[in-house]
Amino acid sequence: PKREPTPPGVAPKVSLLRNAMWAASSVVRAKPRPSWETTEKLGEVVAEHLRVTMDPDTATDALWFVAYMTEETEGAAYVAAQILLPTVVRHFDGVTRATTTPALKVLGNLASGANEDTQRVVDAGVLTKIPEIWEHFNRPLMKEAVWLASNVAAGTPAQVRALLQCKLPAFLFQQGREANIQEVNDELCFLAGNLFDTVSACDYELFAENQVLENLKRFVELPVKKTARAALLEGVIAMSKLGAAWVVRATALGLCEALEALPGRDKLVKKALWSLQRVTVQVESARSEEQTYVFRLASVGSVVELTAAKTANVLELRTAASSVTGASISFRTSDGQEWVDDTTPIADLAAHCTALGTPAQRPDGPLGTPEQISAFLSDVDAKCNTEAGFDTAAFVALVREVL
Repeated sequence: PKREPTPPGVAPKVSLLRNAMWAASSVVRAKPRPSWETTEKLGEVVAEHLRVTMDPDTATDALWFVAYMTEETEGAAYVAAQILLPTVVRHFDGVTRATTTPALKVLGNLASGANEDTQRVVDAGVLTKIPEIWEHFNRPLMKEAVWLASNVAAGTPAQVRALLQCKLPAFLFQQGREANIQEVNDELCFLAGNLFDTVSACDYELFAENQVLENLKRFVELPVKKTARAALLEGVIAMSKLGAAWVVRATALGLCEALEALPGRDKLVKKALWSLQRVTVQVESARSEEQTYVFRLASVGSVVELTAAKTANVLELRTAASSVTGASISFRTSDGQEWVDDTTPIADLAAHCTALGTPAQRPDGPLGTPEQISAFLSDVDAKCNTEAGFDTAAFVALVREVL
């Protein structure tokens, strides 16, 4: 924020430097913004003094200059070129809120940019420093800290894992619960939703350690902005695609009930509900025993074996599986085919799964047999008419399977 020039009584050199930094920060935040050429020339002087100054007022205005500068696309590259990030982190790690505030703004701006800039913030150790100095944070700083974390959560899988491994989401969720501030809750919804964008099924334990699924229900129930709720719901939908274990856990925590209780359920809420209420478990294989078949079901982080009498049908097997998982499930075989006919004898399902284990002959022709093409088109037609809309990933998988 703007402040008055340095008052009389301060050492002349310090007074002059303070006024210069204050003037530079005021210029770069002006509307309209000065040209990048002007900003860059000022930035060379600001960077030189920011590295060496011991005066907190000079550092504060210099950091605000860099904060405004990094709002522009060229700003992040300039900070990297000037090797300013260590200096910014040093001021962020202090106990003076005057310098911590603009330093955190700089780091948040960098994290919101390209993945390379986000990685520089992660490598600088910023994620582990936030809990260490949280006690000095006021409401705006809390919001900025969560915003920074949500930008890292929208980064690469490695950046998301770094965020989860230092348990920063768990810390922020707990602090957010205690503070219960509207703007912080909005950013927490973005954080939770973004976490599911690039993760894989093998990250389940990291999510459990950070209590991400436990907090989804609470965030759904909070009165947050429409954009924040949309980001959260997109995260729920992405989570449902990671496998049965994720959905079963979220359902057991009451996520479906929270979604159903939302007033005026829109299309996105309905899509999130649909994604949770339809769990598909992959059948990896089946083996025949004396009176039973034993089906090997692949889930996230675990494999479940279900035994069913040879006289049973798929409905009875599905009921048994539902009692184990706690969710309503359907079966998909390891070649991607979904088994939707509940009246089918499980012998047919077992025979199909057993056949998948034998080498298949490559069909003649570039598109396979007429039967395969017909089945492919039927699957595409079915997916184009599902309640959730066209599933691009499933379409690509079908194309690969046929080709």
